[in-house]
Amino acid sequence: MSDYEKRFYRDYHNSASLQSYHIQIENSDLYIASTNLTIDISRTALSEARLIIKKYIKKHPEFLSSLLPLNLTSNIPLLSWMLNASKICNVGPMAAVAGSVSRYVGERLLGINDEVIVENGGDIFISSKSARKILVYAGKSPVSMKIAIEIPAGTFGICTSAGKVGPSLSFGYADAAIVLSKNCSLADAAATQLGNYIKTKDDLPSSIKTILQLPGILGAMAIYDDKIAAAGEIKLTSV
Repeated sequence: MSDYEKRFYRDYHNSASLQSYHIQIENSDLYIASTNLTIDISRTALSEARLIIKKYIKKHPEFLSSLLPLNLTSNIPLLSWMLNASKICNVGPMAAVAGSVSRYVGERLLGINDEVIVENGGDIFISSKSARKILVYAGKSPVSMKIAIEIPAGTFGICTSAGKVGPSLSFGYADAAIVLSKNCSLADAAATQLGNYIKTKDDLPSSIKTILQLPGILGAMAIYDDKIAAAGEIKLTSV
């Protein structure tokens, strides 16, 4: 999502009990809510993640540009997460970048926080001891900002792709394509592929069904204009 949209959906994460803050380095823009105010550690983790990815792209330029999985491996967890998620979802590794960065920062913060939420352009790593509600932003859809997804206690990735809003590369036209997984990198790549499948509102049910067949996917939902489809472990609530 672009800066002019001001990311107003960030105000609704049921995070009143947590310390909320914002970290930005170049085009990486994170909203973080955690038990403790850990700004410096968050900034360091984000900087590390960016450097890891930049160095790998310099060595393997195709990592940045490929729209399909690559025959590459890495013993660096962040890169391995992206490469593995892309292979499962049949998309390029950068389709998992935002969710993987959220995960990288989130896992670092869990060492010194009981609860953490890291949101990166709609791709969220969440580790919470209680259920949390995540507001659904779907551009100009009439249901945008009117429903929320309830995430149970635990550690999850809840990631969003869109064909009509934001900077995400999508070959579809969904207002929002959302995937829930225990693996935030996988959720991001799967959300990209789900969005790719949706060309019209008639594609919603079959696209959701296809994504739910991927290993590690817990639930999925998609919005096209005023139509919503959801299946799996997706619990919707009104706002």
